[in-house]
Amino acid sequence: MPGIRRKISSIKKEENAMKKLMVIALGGNSLIKDKDKISAEDQLEVVQSTCKHIVSLVKKGFDVVITHGNGPQVGFNLLRSEAAREQLPLQPLDVCVAETQGSIGYMIQQALLNEYRSQGIDKDVVTVVTQVRVNADDDAYSKPSKPVGPFYDQEEGQNLMHEKGWDMVEDSGRGYRRVVASPQPVEIVECRAIRALVAQGFTVIACGGGGIPVTGGRGSACAALADGRGIPGTEEGGSDCTATAGGGEIPVTGGRGSACAALADGRGSTCQRRKRGGLYSTVDDGGIPVTDKAGKPLVGSAAVIDKDRAASLLAGFLGADILVIPTAVSKVCLNFRQPDQIELDSISLEEARHYLKQGHFAAGSMGPKIEAAVSFLEAGGKEVIITMPELIEEAVVGNAGTRIYSN
Repeated sequence: MPGIRRKISSIKKEENAMKKLMVIALGGNSLIKDKDKISAEDQLEVVQSTCKHIVSLVKKGFDVVITHGNGPQVGFNLLRSEAAREQLPLQPLDVCVAETQGSIGYMIQQALLNEYRSQGIDKDVVTVVTQVRVNADDDAYSKPSKPVGPFYDQEEGQNLMHEKGWDMVEDSGRGYRRVVASPQPVEIVECRAIRALVAQGFTVIACGGGGIPVTGGRGSACAALADGRGIPGTEEGGSDCTATAGGGEIPVTGGRGSACAALADGRGSTCQRRKRGGLYSTVDDGGIPVTDKAGKPLVGSAAVIDKDRAASLLAGFLGADILVIPTAVSKVCLNFRQPDQIELDSISLEEARHYLKQGHFAAGSMGPKIEAAVSFLEAGGKEVIITMPELIEEAVVGNAGTRIYSN
């Protein structure tokens, strides 16, 4: 039986290697269509609708990895923590990010799995709680600017500055808010696990909210494997490791009643040396090659990573073909909301750099998305699509959205 399992695993890897890989970066705000509909049930309804479009892409032959934002949801958690501050300690920001990775990931995971089953697709979905390493000396820490959490009056704000060491700013006459750093993502700590799952055909949800920001670690990015997606070039020996259902899962109703999954070759595989987007692989039968340097322990950081930048980093590490960034508008525009507004159907990497330098894209909205697109294409990606969630299908075939392509 082990020999049969290895053969099936090898066939699955070959099938996955022929598919195009797409990373989709859903926005946290896109899960809330109405300010009066913010409950978990309301958000799940939006997720279910979005997942129908994602499954349609899978049916067209794409492998899909999903990331998501969490801005409003982290805000809700901080408000809950604030409301209970007389009974319980305030929740650290990195823990709030981790909680939303679980809760939003759970909704996407369940909605996708149900949609797969309703359409007769034999595919499993998994959420990876993902840490993303940032540099402790990133300039963003010296000038925190990202507002998080509730509003406080002046006295409360000053007290929290002294008691917690928080940075507080007055926000448009509405009170004082905490501001935190938004450092650049450097390394996805769990990238080896994500690669292994993608190689086996799982639909993976990862880097939620830009990832849980951590400092420390080895200080090296994971190298790319084989074709850039972590799919082994050749396989030598080894054995499959199989996960089985255990206790402590989130209780759900329906389904097949089992939680079986297989990660092929728990030992790792030999891969061919190949360059893709500046990432390198080396022949190594001990697993995914990384620079093996001693480092400090990983420690959570009170910061927020931009989810589009993290999605770009993830897509680059996975060697994805397409990065999809859903947003609130159907197309990227020059002179946005001005009388001379121009919608962009398709632009090159060089044009994207040019428009970005000219200041066409606001720092708090479209700017980070274009920066993420440029970074992905510079790292070897082929195409970025920016459009509304409900137009993703049409955009992929060129009938909607804005396409940014490598030169």
